[in-house]
Amino acid sequence: MKTFALLLATTAVATAAIPAVGPDYQRPVTPAPADWRDTEGLAAWKVAAPADALDRGSWWKLFGDPVLDGLDTKALAANPSPAAAAARVEQARAGAGLARSSYWPQVAADGSLVRQRTSRAVDNPLPVSIGNTYTAP
Repeated sequence: MKTFALLLATTAVATAAIPAVGPDYQRPVTPAPADWRDTEGLAAWKVAAPADALDRGSWWKLFGDPVLDGLDTKALAANPSPAAAAARVEQARAGAGLARSSYWPQVAADGSLVRQRTSRAVDNPLPVSIGNTYTAP
C-alpha cells in the first residue's frame, strides 16, 4: 500500500509540473511551397535514359582510378572462379556459425567405469576383492 501511495504522489507531482498551454497560444504560420521542387531548377531535372551502349563488364574503369583497377585485379586473383568464391562464402558462414555456437546452451555427458581389485597382501574385510564403480554425472 505504501508503494501505491508513493507512486500516486509521484504521478500527481509530475502531472502538476507539466506546463499548461495558455489561452494566448497561436499556431505559427508556416509557408508551404506550391510544388515539391523548385521551378527555377527544372532545367537541372532530366528524364532517365538507359545507356545500353556502355560496356557492362568493366564499369569501374569509368572512374579512371588506378587504385580501383588494382583492387579489381587482386579480387580476380584471389577468386579464380565463381565456384571458389561460393566455397569461400560458405566457409565464412560456417566459421561464423561456429563462433555463434558458443552463445547457446551446451549439453555434455561423461560416463565412466572403473574396475578395481584390492591387494591380496593386506587383510580384506570385504568378501569380494573385485569391485566396479559406475559414474554418470
